[in-house]
Amino acid sequence: MKCSSCKYVSPVHKLYKEISGDSVTGRKSSTCNVGLQIGLSKTPIGNNTLRSILLAADIPAPSTSGLQKAANRVNAQLIKENKADMQQRRQTIIEVNTARGLPANSLSISGDGAFNNPLSSASGQTPWQPATQVTYVVTENVTKDKQVLSLATRNKLCSKHHRVKNESCVLNAECSATLKFSSPIGNEKELAKECVRELNSDNLAVTSLTTDADSAAYQAVKELHREGELETCPESFLDTRHLSASQRRLIRGYKFVSDMMCSRTKSRRDKLASKFSVDCAARCNAEFNSAFRNHTGNVTSMKKALSQASDAIAHCYVNDHSKCGRKSFICKGGKSNWLNSTSSILSNCRDFKIEHTESNIQNLKKCIDLRLGPRAVEKTYLNLNTQKTEAVNKSLKNSLPRNRTFSRNFPGRAHSAIHSVNLKSSAKSVALLRNRLGCPVTRGSLVARQLQQINNQTQLSKEQKQTPKCKLSRIKKKVELFKLHDESRNDEITYSKDMISPHRKPKNRN
Repeated sequence: MKCSSCKYVSPVHKLYKEISGDSVTGRKSSTCNVGLQIGLSKTPIGNNTLRSILLAADIPAPSTSGLQKAANRVNAQLIKENKADMQQRRQTIIEVNTARGLPANSLSISGDGAFNNPLSSASGQTPWQPATQVTYVVTENVTKDKQVLSLATRNKLCSKHHRVKNESCVLNAECSATLKFSSPIGNEKELAKECVRELNSDNLAVTSLTTDADSAAYQAVKELHREGELETCPESFLDTRHLSASQRRLIRGYKFVSDMMCSRTKSRRDKLASKFSVDCAARCNAEFNSAFRNHTGNVTSMKKALSQASDAIAHCYVNDHSKCGRKSFICKGGKSNWLNSTSSILSNCRDFKIEHTESNIQNLKKCIDLRLGPRAVEKTYLNLNTQKTEAVNKSLKNSLPRNRTFSRNFPGRAHSAIHSVNLKSSAKSVALLRNRLGCPVTRGSLVARQLQQINNQTQLSKEQKQTPKCKLSRIKKKVELFKLHDESRNDEITYSKDMISPHRKPKNRN
């Protein structure tokens, strides 16, 4: 402050708060700038988008270079904080095992990878896999929270150079590229090895690994066992969700399924076959879950019970419920049989009918054994899935959207997203990270109250979605959507591939 009438000059007063204890040479970081980058790391927008929002609101925006320098510093700290948080959670697993009377270092995990681009896209543009960034997440199956215990990232993009042969960038610590362009980005085996070694360094021995059928992660743990890094070879399990989806696709691909449907037109038989594939997968999944609860994961008992249930299900679909009462866990016959239940997709299909013939029974058993057969039960008898890792991959898209590529701050944003997942709330993660990075939210302030309010709303929403009432509501909604689709059938073709292409063969109107 200066006086225009005299020579008075007040002491210098900064208009912003600085982070105390900042050891970086030069000007100290502003708490506002650090907090801003923490918030940006949990959203799909970047520095340029933020500047556009501020300018649109008639607010002077910070420079792009200043925002990027702040992002580089903050994202490095986010990686450090999340790794420390995951290490603490790995120690918690040891305490939980000890309290349960189990081997302290035993650990059951699930793993899955996510790419910034689908591996099947960009045909004709590049001979390599089109994805340039990948994250591999490992979650535990010990507690109900299924926390993320390890994260591996790979990045082919360098923020400084745009070389095709980027070997020098990979070797340079200042460059953001960590993988050569010539290396396959879909190598989940190496990513899984890195995660398992990180778990092993904290004295956690992987006893079982759950993945989808396409993953090579199990080869990684087998190699680590052969090399002596793992004392015992972990047991491999298939994800129940992916297995049900695979069963649905295979059933829909069988020609005999459409031939079994008793309908006059081929189009209607195909639609009934499609609904049957969805319903059969849901029925098998319900039978398996009930068998798991009744036999507590005993693989021998489950095989015996589900083999009998398979026979009952096959007869159930031909409207013979004589075996349901004794062998099925879900259908008890009578008027309240599976085909009439509110959980069945086929309950609204009055024209659904399969003739009671021996060949149809055998074909139905072939469809059912894809999920309830002995080999499938051996790979799923603990009823484990990768649902949490899939949910984490979805959460990663909040920080790493597919329509944006953050070449420099890709690892920091990934770790920021994982930190939010483990704390079950982005608001709680923001408050904790601000505190850890030296810019805590003022206690009792409006900002603190609003963060707490967002956290409470997030927790309430998650708890509500897990209630039996909400789960039943989602099932009924799916059945109603199938019913609505069936009632509003329209033979008019509104979309068809290559509709006006000269290479398309004309329909024979004769």
